[in-house]
Amino acid sequence: MNPVISTFFQNYGLLPDFDAFREAQSQLMSPDVHVESRDHRGWQVLDGVDAYVESVREWARSYDNSDDRGFKQVLDDGTDVEVKVTGTIVFRKPIAGVSRIADSDHDWREHFVLRDGRIASARMDIGIEKLA
Repeated sequence: MNPVISTFFQNYGLLPDFDAFREAQSQLMSPDVHVESRDHRGWQVLDGVDAYVESVREWARSYDNSDDRGFKQVLDDGTDVEVKVTGTIVFRKPIAGVSRIADSDHDWREHFVLRDGRIASARMDIGIEKLA
């Protein structure tokens, strides 16, 4: 996997220490990083590392980790990197009567644009339209 993106995902292991997480991700992301993200709440557009970290804090209120989470890089042309996130999606509280979404029932993809070795933009789509 692309080393910047691999480290990006590894940094989630720092949570729930959001200060350490912000510091680590800020080393990988441009200060003015542009992030578009979609989950059960719809699309969010975020600009800057602080807005991104705050969105992760909000995300963590609804989602929990799964034991089967995995990452498969499907594109890396040196500038564009796309990763398919696999595994069960787990909600902390049921949403629309659903508490877990099996890997086969979502298409979670994260697409990154790298500039000068840092993440300039990201588009994160958890791929669960049926709950939106």
